[in-house]
Formats: sequence, structure tokens, C-alpha cells
Amino acid sequence: MLVHRFLNRVHPAWVVGLALFCLAATTAGGFQLRVEVPQEGGEAVLLVRTYRCHQPEKAKVSARAEGIINGKRVSVPIELKTIAKGVYAVEQQWPAGSTWLLAFSGSYRGQHTSTLVTLDEQGQVAIKKVDDGEALDVRYFHRTLSDADIESALQRLSDNTLMRAKKASTG
Repeated sequence: MLVHRFLNRVHPAWVVGLALFCLAATTAGGFQLRVEVPQEGGEAVLLVRTYRCHQPEKAKVSARAEGIINGKRVSVPIELKTIAKGVYAVEQQWPAGSTWLLAFSGSYRGQHTSTLVTLDEQGQVAIKKVDDGEALDVRYFHRTLSDADIESALQRLSDNTLMRAKKASTG
């Protein structure tokens, strides 16, 4: 009886508003991965950091190198070395001299995020020119990567490599 009286006095809009507020508070900003070049020397070519999760050590992070060698697609699992809570070092584990990108995937409490990092023709992390200097060539996704995402990124890399080769041969 008491619950019935309470429910008759509560406007449905308040209930919906409270539910949306609670949802926004629990997922504010969403779980993210960030990729950066290490400041110190060492074997690591990249660092991967988890962001916006309360327990970064509980996030699941994986990586693989996706490439094209002699016209065939190749996928190489990448071992991540934990160096701090939610921070992973990436050492080069893919062969140089072909078209490559690195695909990172992370999940935490039902949230998924992914990152694609472009590598240059020598298999090194690609740096692109931006207005205020240089930056990694990285694309972020707030979802799990699909095969189509990787295929289109590899196609774009292959096309760019071919265009540079043609310019070099004619220039």
C-alpha cells in the first residue's frame, strides 16, 4: 500500500531522468586505450595505456600486427609486457619491410575500445605531420574492430605505399 502511494506521486519523467543519470555516471567518458611513444630508451616501440576504468589492471588488452607480405594478409599476435597497472610496453615482434599496422583491443566491464596504429615501410611506428608538430598515425574506435576495419586500413596503407613508390620512380 505504501509503495503504491509512493509510485502514484512519482512522475514517470523523474524515474527516467534518474535512470539516465545513473547510466551516464557509470559510463562517463567510456573505457579507452591510448597509444604513445615511450620517453625513455629501451626495447619498447610503443606504450599502451588504459584510461577511464577504475581498476586498470582488470581491463583485458590484446594486440596483433596486421600486414601484407608478398600480397598475402598476415596476422601476428603481439605479446604485451605489463610495466604498471594498465600500462603495457610493445616491442617489435613483426618483420620489417612490408605493410603493417598494429591493432589493439581492450575491454572493461562490457565496454570495448580499439586502436589502429600505422607503421611505415620499415615496420617502424609512423609519425605524421600535424599543425603543432608531429603525432602518431593512430585511429581510435569505441567498439571492437571488424575485419572490414582492418582490411580498409591495410588497403589505404598499400595504396599510399604504391603512390610513394611511383612518385619516387618518376621524380
